Amino acid sequence: MNEFAATCSDTGWLSVAEFVMRWVVALGGWGVAFFLWNLRREQARRIADHTEINKAIDSALEQIEKVEDLVIQFWSDSESKILPQQITSNMTTCAFYVRQISRLSNEREYPSKELSDVRRAATLNMEQDERGIDHQRERLGRIVTYIAKLRKAEILQKRPFSG
Repeated sequence: MNEFAATCSDTGWLSVAEFVMRWVVALGGWGVAFFLWNLRREQARRIADHTEINKAIDSALEQIEKVEDLVIQFWSDSESKILPQQITSNMTTCAFYVRQISRLSNEREYPSKELSDVRRAATLNMEQDERGIDHQRERLGRIVTYIAKLRKAEILQKRPFSG
């Protein structure tokens, strides 16, 4: 018993134990801080990705609206100054924006069928067919329908952020 009291009162042993405990607490604190920092960094990355996807969706929807306006003006007005190349170029740009969304979010499927339907309805026989609302009423209806389907495609739907 006397020996135990002498061991506990030994200042060398206590200072070593205190030194070890301080390092354990310090390293544990650094570990917790690193874990929380990493968790926050991942959350910030997910928020940034979500924001970027929503911006890309907005850009794609704007481009789809431009395409729709151009195509309807081209086919409904026989005196329109819009060139077929403008429509083709805008369709390509629209496809680029939609492709950008699919690259940012791998789980969103590229709407190739919807885009090809819009392109086909907008550009098929555009050099030979007569333009004007009377001649192209059916085509204009198809264009509006296909563009509405494209706008409803899953890839162009914004999703709420889920942490």
